[in-house]
Amino acid sequence: MFSSLFLTAVATFVCVVLGVLIGYLLVRRRSQWTAGLEGMLMVPYAIPGTVLAVALITAFGRSPILLTGTVTILVISYVLRRLPYAVRGVTAVLHHVEPATEEASVSLGASPARTFLRVTLPLMAPGIVSGAVMTWVQVISEIASTILLYFGSWATMTVVIYQQVVLSDNFGPGAAASTLLLAGVFIPLLIFNVWQGERAAELM
Repeated sequence: MFSSLFLTAVATFVCVVLGVLIGYLLVRRRSQWTAGLEGMLMVPYAIPGTVLAVALITAFGRSPILLTGTVTILVISYVLRRLPYAVRGVTAVLHHVEPATEEASVSLGASPARTFLRVTLPLMAPGIVSGAVMTWVQVISEIASTILLYFGSWATMTVVIYQQVVLSDNFGPGAAASTLLLAGVFIPLLIFNVWQGERAAELM
């Protein structure tokens, strides 16, 4: 349980931070370079998890960058596969935010960085939260890449379910792990729905 929650939390945090930065670049700093970046983001998403895992093992399975058998390679795998969710969540909202709002803040004396933190970021909050929830749900239930990259005590709940049900026919422990996994998926969704309801009520 701890392995799944820890890895999911770290991967989701990294995806959100990168998603905010990349999403802002894609919408507000549109160029040929950002168009290429947008295309590159979708490549790991389209590649099967096992293929990506083998590629990571091949790339980081020997010196000078040896990451196999570490938590880092698991986080990298999750971030590469699920970053598009965070980016799409941000860009979807940012497309509806008028650039004039940010321009007004700058014209009143605020620096671009302060404008981003105090004006743009709060406006992007719904997209950031929805992207984070989608990323969390996808990462915590990931098994395609995890089954090849995990090691030792870092077996996630999906790996435990696979080991208990498929390999050992131990349906009791497998059912218990499945229940924990369902809780890990539905609790964030419930919190998000409650937050959305409260936010909608405030806007009415």
